[in-house]
Amino acid sequence: MSRGAGHPLELQGNGALPSSLEFVEGWGMAVGAQSRVLRPGSVDEIAKCFDIARRERVSLALRGTGNSYGDASVNERGHVLDVSRMNRVLDFDVESGRATLEPGMTIEKLWKTILPHGFWPRVVSGTMFPSVAGALRFQITPGGTQVMDIDSALYPRKPIERLGVAPLTSMFFYGENERRGANDWRPEIHDSDGISMWTGAGEWIWRPLTNPAQLHFSSYVDENPRGFGLLQRDRNWDHYQDDGVYYDRRPSVWVEPKPGLSGGWGKGSVQLVEIPTVDETFDNIVAFWNPFDRPKPGQELLFGYRLHWGTRMPYASPLGQTVATRTGIGGTVGQKRQYYSWHFAVDFSGGELGALPKDAPVEAVISTSHGQTEHVTAHYIDEIRGYRALFDVKPPEDSVDPIDMRLYLRINGRPLTETWIYLWTPPSLKDRKAALA
Repeated sequence: MSRGAGHPLELQGNGALPSSLEFVEGWGMAVGAQSRVLRPGSVDEIAKCFDIARRERVSLALRGTGNSYGDASVNERGHVLDVSRMNRVLDFDVESGRATLEPGMTIEKLWKTILPHGFWPRVVSGTMFPSVAGALRFQITPGGTQVMDIDSALYPRKPIERLGVAPLTSMFFYGENERRGANDWRPEIHDSDGISMWTGAGEWIWRPLTNPAQLHFSSYVDENPRGFGLLQRDRNWDHYQDDGVYYDRRPSVWVEPKPGLSGGWGKGSVQLVEIPTVDETFDNIVAFWNPFDRPKPGQELLFGYRLHWGTRMPYASPLGQTVATRTGIGGTVGQKRQYYSWHFAVDFSGGELGALPKDAPVEAVISTSHGQTEHVTAHYIDEIRGYRALFDVKPPEDSVDPIDMRLYLRINGRPLTETWIYLWTPPSLKDRKAALA
């Protein structure tokens, strides 16, 4: 929706282009701005609109029919490219159902063209008024694992401090590894229990999620990542005891980058945000890919990827995987603790772990950003047909800074499992003394 008086905008040596100074807003009239609206009638005139914006040093917003409720394409103190005049069906094959449209074609007009021939779009909007230029198309393949094939083209109008590509959200209140705020009768409450990453170098990484007391931001540098996702690995109903929302059935989602013209996604990082939450109603987990180079105004950014939704992901490490992470007070049971430490028990299963002799020389390899590790062991457990790694972390006595940990199992110098990583924040000095009392 727009209001204002129209008049032609003179093009340099090429006649006039319909334009007007208008108040532009969305269907819900919640957002609006005064803008110069340009209405091209051809591809050549679209190119001239960009020339005008470049010449006048203003940004150019892309707009369809303006029928979005709250996120209309408006551009205060800039120009708006309105393609509503370009609303023709250029070609329609009645045998295959393939149509070539101008960008201002509305869903309503498309329906009137294809319905008499027995065709229906795979994906449609909630109404028939939006234009094709104002819609984003997902190719969705339902099944045991649902696949969404996505291609995105981004054109920043201003510098972007941090771009999130293929963003995912989830919820983690508490689980086996993180009991902070566990005031509910159910043993665990979470939609996802970890983030899995398959790096460009081929390493598989598992990072259990937490519900921190303060905002946690983690960045995992990579180049041409092969995939990442927020997963719900624990599928045991007894671990949740939830007969209402059934957290054991929550789907995992995996991001599979598609190579572009220049190869993969290049340099960047998988970034994880963990936000403190007081209950299960808030999505407090965010994960996305962040390119190394900051987007610039006018730059074209092309990203293609597939989202895989379900209980079984399309890719998995051939090595042993993390199946549980548990934590508690450190030290030796039955002996007075002389200092504060925190205990970790990490279970691995799969790969060749179940086929190894029980006396195989399996060792736990662990490193931390600071603090000390002690009582490090790894032993076989029949019940999981895998191994349990045990260790304590003693934080520096004068620090509450988060400690990054990295762990995997190996035998004779070669890895047996994916890499388990974790971010643990030691309690305050006061809470440590209380735990030792």
